[in-house]
Amino acid sequence: MPIFEMLINSKQVISLAIFQMKHLQFIFIGLFFCILLQGQSLDEARKMYLEGKYAETKDFFEKQVQAAPRNASFNQWYGNCLLETGELAKAEKYLRFASSKEIPEAYYSLGRLFYKQNRFEESVDSFGTYYDFLMSKHEEEKAMEIRKHWYQARNAARMLANCEDIQIIDSLIVDKKTFLDHIFLSEESGQFSYSGDKETVVYENQLQDKRYFSKADKDGNLSLFYQNKLQNNWSEDLALKLPTDSLDQNNYPFVLSDGLTLYFASQGHGSIGGYDLFVTAYNLNSDSYLSPKQLGMPFNSIYNDYFLAIDEYNGLGYFVSDRFLPEDKLVIYTFIPNEEITLVGSEDMNVLLARSEVRSIKDTWKKDSYASLLEQRNTNNTKKTNLQKHEFIFVINDNIVYRFFDEFENETAKGFYTQSQSLRKDISFLHDDLENERLLYSKGNTSTKNAMQASIISKENKLEGLQDNFKKMEIKARNAEIKYLRQNK
Repeated sequence: MPIFEMLINSKQVISLAIFQMKHLQFIFIGLFFCILLQGQSLDEARKMYLEGKYAETKDFFEKQVQAAPRNASFNQWYGNCLLETGELAKAEKYLRFASSKEIPEAYYSLGRLFYKQNRFEESVDSFGTYYDFLMSKHEEEKAMEIRKHWYQARNAARMLANCEDIQIIDSLIVDKKTFLDHIFLSEESGQFSYSGDKETVVYENQLQDKRYFSKADKDGNLSLFYQNKLQNNWSEDLALKLPTDSLDQNNYPFVLSDGLTLYFASQGHGSIGGYDLFVTAYNLNSDSYLSPKQLGMPFNSIYNDYFLAIDEYNGLGYFVSDRFLPEDKLVIYTFIPNEEITLVGSEDMNVLLARSEVRSIKDTWKKDSYASLLEQRNTNNTKKTNLQKHEFIFVINDNIVYRFFDEFENETAKGFYTQSQSLRKDISFLHDDLENERLLYSKGNTSTKNAMQASIISKENKLEGLQDNFKKMEIKARNAEIKYLRQNK
């Protein structure tokens, strides 16, 4: 080969080599920048994740899991994004993998996931594992917060196992701000009205001389109050004397016809989710309410359960919840109250879950038809607007209710009832007087308190005596009338 051609070929080889080296250099530089950009994107995504922007980072972490399916951290982050955005069933796979690789936070996420699915026993176990990890790292403050979740899940598990067997005969989805328009109490059970903001309700008893409501303080915390009617005027707002431990956002009061049993909703007292329903009773001896008792399932759920009322005259009850519904909707369940608590009593978890969540009201039925009860409920709403003005409401028996003095057929019974109403007025006046004295006592200095103490004790004893006599007089009136009707009908 001529020397000239050899030189040209050598040049071409050298040029080709140089070109290939430069090409490889560009590839390496490109890969370097890709890796650098990938790192920056991961840092940014983690930052957004820690800020709670789960919807914005979900797609990013999904791609990371697809690229590195065995990466435990990617599985945790993606699984938690799915949990926070409501894709519960999909989230479990990734969170379980992360927990199998000993990612501690995965147990916390699983605890929350199981709780949202009403898998409370599994939730208890997951929260317990995460709690133990935090305690082993001496993170006591954070561990105590997890302990609250653990207690809540354990309480929910207990409630599920003891789900009450009640007959739910109807359900109706309504707008949240107008739900009271669809609850038809008999006149004997009192009446409800909305407060000005429609966020709270006012309950007025059947005698229309006492009403209960909630009121917010300057910080927005709701507490329960009541007023007594004195002649034609309402008294000042008086705080209900509930135990102060764990009280939080108390609302939606209802009082049975006995004037003592109070139902209400609260976010405190160990609520298993938002508002829960509670019951308490007024203690005449201490002039205060007993420690509230949390109702069980199906009345309570992990959602907001706002309201419960029982129409003793018609034998119907209502409870209201936002379970499985949009924010502005509620469901009203009409049920038959049990005289004694009866449990579903099944060991089948699917049965318990179905009954606690009220998946089907027909599954709760014990009769072929509840048409007569529903007709009575609907008719009652019409009656409420047509009843003439009454003097009082006095239940004689299950079938007889008096609203006027002239309805008494026995003069002795009428006399007893007249005395009971006189005692009622004395009780109302003395109760308000006592409340005012207690208020002055709480604000007074030591000498003022010493001077007032004897008077307050005396009035408390007198009030207790009046209340006992009032009850006895009503019983005498009822018994005398029943005896007369039996002898003369």
